[in-house]
Amino acid sequence: MEGEKLLTENYRTMYHTMQIDKTTWLLFHPYSLRLFEIPDAIEGRILKLFEQFKKESDVSDILNVNIGKVRKTLEEYENLFLTQYPNGIRKTEKSFLWIITTTACNFRCRYCYVGNQEPSIMRWETLKKGIDLAFMKYPIKNIHFFGGEPLLNKDVIYKAIKYISNNYSDDIIYSMATNGSLIDQGFIDRIQDVKFIVAVSIDGPPDVHNLCRKNKNSLPSFKDVMRGVELLKNGNILFSIEGTYSREAALLGYTLRDITEYLSSLSDIILIKPTSDFKLLGNLQRQLSPENASYEVYSQFPDYVSYLFDKILSDHPNYELSLLDGLIPLINREICRPKSCGQNLTVTIMPNGDFYSCHLLMDKDMLLGNIDDGFTSNLKPLSDITDIAHTGKYYWVYPFQDICPVTFKDFKNSYPLEDNKIPEAIKLNDLFWEQVIKNFYYCLKRNQLNKIKKNLKNYWSKYNLRRPIFRSSPSFGEQDVIQC
Repeated sequence: MEGEKLLTENYRTMYHTMQIDKTTWLLFHPYSLRLFEIPDAIEGRILKLFEQFKKESDVSDILNVNIGKVRKTLEEYENLFLTQYPNGIRKTEKSFLWIITTTACNFRCRYCYVGNQEPSIMRWETLKKGIDLAFMKYPIKNIHFFGGEPLLNKDVIYKAIKYISNNYSDDIIYSMATNGSLIDQGFIDRIQDVKFIVAVSIDGPPDVHNLCRKNKNSLPSFKDVMRGVELLKNGNILFSIEGTYSREAALLGYTLRDITEYLSSLSDIILIKPTSDFKLLGNLQRQLSPENASYEVYSQFPDYVSYLFDKILSDHPNYELSLLDGLIPLINREICRPKSCGQNLTVTIMPNGDFYSCHLLMDKDMLLGNIDDGFTSNLKPLSDITDIAHTGKYYWVYPFQDICPVTFKDFKNSYPLEDNKIPEAIKLNDLFWEQVIKNFYYCLKRNQLNKIKKNLKNYWSKYNLRRPIFRSSPSFGEQDVIQC
């Protein structure tokens, strides 16, 4: 049954508490996507300590509170959670087909995961068989071209669009991630008659971008990329900018806000992600402190997220895609069943004809099949690995953030997780989404929600896009703050 896991008590009683001021605590209930004000500071602290895996007796000792008070508070809130429901649970399905046209690239980006592996090129005969198999098995609605640099194999892109339009659907939404340097007028002309969004990778102003994104001859690439951006603009092609916030940017004095503001001048749709240089993105156990080399990015989150909200509340809004993935479920109060990154949403075909759920998880355990044998696996073991129930109370951001299977592969049998065993990537999510929840709360208190709804409706109307989870225009239900 769709959403069956979300009906379990473990999901329904998960929560997250955060302090708003000296006396007020805010509680977020992910299952119902509701916000609760906790005016009793002692109750707020009890819930926070219990969320951090403290035992009832430890909570009592730390706060010098009678253990009866601790137990009563926990029992009352657990009973409250069990009465709260979302407006709906959305179905997830494999509607995204990722096509890796080539693993070759004409850039040598410093942080690229592809590295020096032997490049391979997708042949049309291979892709044609893969498209047929994917459309026969899954309700494909979106096609994403990826690499390497996908435009090194333009011909297979053009053939795929024509073949899919003639044989399957002319209502597919196409997208592509590119470094932008190989965009030419011929490409612009070929995608004019289909729904196509291009994601161009730019890391910031020239001094930042050229440090990390050099071409294969180790030369700066910014001018080549901007030549492609200008062609997209002149051709009225919808495009977004995807930036990587790097250590180089931080060392040059650029903040997340600085980079976002610059990229927003190029497109009103952007996506910003820190690199894995910031060690908390990996599984290294670090403390969030000024001595940590990663402190300069995480300490920016309060100001950065506040800035993103200011932009989406403005008369000329910008849309940061990570923020949208949080705002839509918050406003709709609709969630998806637990999912892992790619497992329920995408199927990927590699140049050699192998199928995976994700292009980043290519070992034998993740193989779905190939063009000769068809789909031979549905990766049921992966569901066990990434079952959010194994994370206990901690993974409260599941309505917003996918889980990468690698994050939990080593933690499958360690339940409940203790704080020092939680992957640091989850702590990163925790820091970001807590700021999103707080700013959303402030918008509700200031009666600004209708402005956000208006701008998001304009976004959907203007761009006619399907996001991976929310494949239609949001319903924009009512949201409020409940006083406890």
